Amino acid sequence: MDALLNYYDSERLKYRNYLRLASKQPTPEVVHELRLTIKKIRALYYLAEFEHQSFDRTKQFAFYRSIFRKAGKVRDLDIIIELIENHNGNRRLDLRSLLPFLRAKRQQEMVQLRSYSNPSNDQTDSVIRRIIAKEISKNDLEDFLDRIRNKLRSTQKKHLSQKRLHKMRKLYKMFGYIIDASKINWNHKSLKRLRKRQQVLGQWHDFSRAVTILTELDGSSEIRKIFRKQEQQYRQKAIKQARKSVL
Repeated sequence: MDALLNYYDSERLKYRNYLRLASKQPTPEVVHELRLTIKKIRALYYLAEFEHQSFDRTKQFAFYRSIFRKAGKVRDLDIIIELIENHNGNRRLDLRSLLPFLRAKRQQEMVQLRSYSNPSNDQTDSVIRRIIAKEISKNDLEDFLDRIRNKLRSTQKKHLSQKRLHKMRKLYKMFGYIIDASKINWNHKSLKRLRKRQQVLGQWHDFSRAVTILTELDGSSEIRKIFRKQEQQYRQKAIKQARKSVL
């Protein structure tokens, strides 16, 4: 499909640009966009594996995964720094006292991210472009989206632990990426519901990661308590959204 191939080429170009920018001007926005482009590319890797079973997504995506994880450590710190800067709660606790440490930690992680100079794997790129351009039909695309729906329904029926909520968050995001990539004429109201669920699950995930990071960095128990309470509130909102009818 031309739309899928154009989307892949566009996101791959963005990825190269953001990777280059991350080594020179690693703002939170640049790191976020770098990870976002990799997520969109990853969605097409899942689609290629679904269509072409001999395509080993795990193996072929390995060079992206390493960069994605390193950028993720920086992104996690950016999230918690932003949450602390915007916190308007109990002012008896000087949350900002933690900021210098977090920023220093971010600089350390950026050193690791900058060490990745190889932007992609040309051999894998040619294979996935061929699969996308020649082997994926509209029916294949619909089958793939149905598969995501089925996974969402299966997860939805279970106890929604943090792990399962995170799984649903990733599935909803992948669904959205494939809709955007394929230019499918999708119902506006359904698309609006999809964006809403992505937003609510994303808000919960930010606070969930903040609690995890504070625990790993041995932040004070009082600071963790503040963010854990907010995480629990957002988790209830996320569960409410996740329990609604699947798209």
